[in-house]
Amino acid sequence: MATTDPFVIAVYGRVSDPRQAQLGHSIETQLADARKRADAMFGEHQHVVREYVDSGLSGAYPPEQMLGRGMAPRAVRPALTSLLADADNHEIDFVFFFEVGRAARDEEIHFFVQRWLEERDIGFRYLEVDVDPTTEDGKLLTGVMGLMAAHFRRVNARRIKQAWRARFAAGYPPGGPAPFGFDWEPREAVPSGGRRGYVRNEEQARWVRWMFDQYQAGWTTTRIADELVRMGVPRSRGDTITWDGGVVRKILMHPVYAGLLRTQDGELIHAQWYEDRMWEPEERELILKRLKRNRKLGSTTVNKAEYLLNGILTCAHCGRRLYAGHTPGGRRQYWCRGEHAECPGLQKVAEPVESAVVAVIRELAASTDVRELAAQQVVSILAGEAERLQEQLAALEAKLAVCDTRLDRLTDLRLDGELTQEEFAAQRKRLTDERTEVEQQADAVRAELEGQSVREAELAAIEAVLADFDRVWDALDDQEKHEALFTAVERAELRRAGPDDLELRLQVHYLPERVLHLPSGIRRGAGPGAAGLMPRELAYLKHRRDGRSDHDIAALFDVTVQSVIKLRGAIMSRLEVEDVSEAVALASRRIDAELHALPLRGRLRARRRNQPGFTWTEKRRQILRGLAAGEPRAQLAARMQHKPETLLERIRRMRKAAGVETNQELVEWARRTGLID
Repeated sequence: MATTDPFVIAVYGRVSDPRQAQLGHSIETQLADARKRADAMFGEHQHVVREYVDSGLSGAYPPEQMLGRGMAPRAVRPALTSLLADADNHEIDFVFFFEVGRAARDEEIHFFVQRWLEERDIGFRYLEVDVDPTTEDGKLLTGVMGLMAAHFRRVNARRIKQAWRARFAAGYPPGGPAPFGFDWEPREAVPSGGRRGYVRNEEQARWVRWMFDQYQAGWTTTRIADELVRMGVPRSRGDTITWDGGVVRKILMHPVYAGLLRTQDGELIHAQWYEDRMWEPEERELILKRLKRNRKLGSTTVNKAEYLLNGILTCAHCGRRLYAGHTPGGRRQYWCRGEHAECPGLQKVAEPVESAVVAVIRELAASTDVRELAAQQVVSILAGEAERLQEQLAALEAKLAVCDTRLDRLTDLRLDGELTQEEFAAQRKRLTDERTEVEQQADAVRAELEGQSVREAELAAIEAVLADFDRVWDALDDQEKHEALFTAVERAELRRAGPDDLELRLQVHYLPERVLHLPSGIRRGAGPGAAGLMPRELAYLKHRRDGRSDHDIAALFDVTVQSVIKLRGAIMSRLEVEDVSEAVALASRRIDAELHALPLRGRLRARRRNQPGFTWTEKRRQILRGLAAGEPRAQLAARMQHKPETLLERIRRMRKAAGVETNQELVEWARRTGLID
């Protein structure tokens, strides 16, 4: 024990759940009992009490000192970390823990903390037992108690998981706040030993159904949210959280409103409130399909509806959707970044592509023969799908009959004494599980057959778009035109067909593919050529010629991918070409003649080291001052309002930026460069 006077006594308290306060284990109770014991033991000596508190943290979380000693990275307990750091610096003389389980609920952590304190001659006690844990008997007793605390934690975790699985199996949610449109069933309405489920909140359910109807009518999720805000519709958690498009999207996607519950395995099952569902599971599938389709509209553009083929047009070389945006001159365009070595990248002004697609659909819609062919295809698809489903259902029902026969046979064998009880139970369980699985497959097929009417409505909508396309197209706004093309077009691919040609492969639903040839729009000889390219631009083109992607080049240049994409845009703008391969071809001769291995990576790092003010913020300077002053890491993390692991990561990044290996070298470098005094 340290001989400094007064004694510094540390008391440690922890709760992982506020409900523990009801059992007399609140933080205040733990600290008060520890202070009483400290006064009783050290009353004749002058002493100071320090409090270390971890609130809302599990006893299975380790102190930071255990990380890297066989303990995988995880959340840590900052107060326990500070306590051990102060013990290491001999700033405390004695430690009181309320219980063994308060100090640790993991045997590795328990023995680590005890060994850490013993090696530094720091005394400690557990208030729940009147024994010195540093003696042989004390080590035995507290060791057993530590093992029991860890065992009870694992048992409780297993019981909670089993209870959740039982609730899921019965169709009940595990807990938490009820979603908008539902309330938890009142406790007084639940019989003794029963489970609480959801009941419909009629006022909120009316608005949920309204969202669904408006979305089906063509409204966007943002428009629905704006209207809810305008009408003053309250949220289930009060008025502090407002409506937005993301909240509406989550409600429309959530399986709870279709009477479904997602289990821990990700499977959707019928929930306890299935009879109170707000729409059918088949209707939810249509919503998900439309939301997924609309999600493809997302891009870096400001006005998504301005690009009629955004989310439809893909690159035939790499299979990715084309990006939509403006050229440096302000023209709308679609392009592929060519992020894969096998993709040459391509770029095309938007107007010719959109005009070609609209012209093809106008031509198809104006032809009576084509519309009749589409209608025949729809009928054929529906009939073929129904026949396939009927055949699949018949096969599954036959399997069910076989399972029933085998179960009957198994019962006869048991009655005849040919099977023991254990053999009978094992085989019966296997056959029952097999029958349940087949029954679930049959139910899914039956549901798909029942959803044929929904499928018919979807196909009828596509037919309606073709039938009215030519008549109503010019009267539609950009968003409606966007929706019409998404409904009508199944696939649209753009590919490089030659040095001056782009090929557009277009397929309208249920009709043969059309192939259109578009001029690439490359203007040869109009630009300054490769003479005006900078060395870094030449290096980029050389790497692209060698088959590297933008991601690979970003790693070589030690910059972000976005910076490389901007560099590529500047090159193509300078050369006035629309394809990376054309830029490589124009610059190839100069690449071979002039470009040598440029140490861009090292140059960029050196520039960063020589310009510390560009990246070194005041917070980083404060961390450097703390390291220079020898401030304990836990105390530094608390002062900077960082988690310990966040502070470690920030220090690691600073060492990397400075090009040093240790914290001491980092401090010396910061002093040399003037970052700190």
